Amino acid sequence: MAGDHTKTSNNNIGILKNEIGLKQYRNTTIFTKEGKFILSPSIGNESNWFDIRKVNLDKFTSDYSNGYLIIRFKGKLLFTDLRDFIEKMIDKNKFSDTKNSGVHWQFTVKEPLRENDSYKVIGRLSKREIFIELVNKEYLIKII
Repeated sequence: MAGDHTKTSNNNIGILKNEIGLKQYRNTTIFTKEGKFILSPSIGNESNWFDIRKVNLDKFTSDYSNGYLIIRFKGKLLFTDLRDFIEKMIDKNKFSDTKNSGVHWQFTVKEPLRENDSYKVIGRLSKREIFIELVNKEYLIKII
């Protein structure tokens, strides 16, 4: 990915840090709070994809009691259990490996066609699919 991604990477970051109380690890998509590990990639208004880097997944160890994936998607928050996501979506045989990002997996978020339908995450190489929950910050404050 070339260019300035500051606007995309800062999408809803204030909610995570200031309202939910997450602590960001350096300038990454990794956040923590009281023994919980949160991976939170961001998707801006001009794309529907995100990636998860192996180097970030490697930091999710048994030291953490829980892990969550919060996708910051065009002003919305999509949420799932991180261990479940890894088990279902991370294909160790199908990944991208680039100079800038290293080993990583790319995913597309498909918006629902109808209001009450679920969002879908699709692996770009593996074609694996899962549904993911749209949540609000109050839900995240309660669960995290």
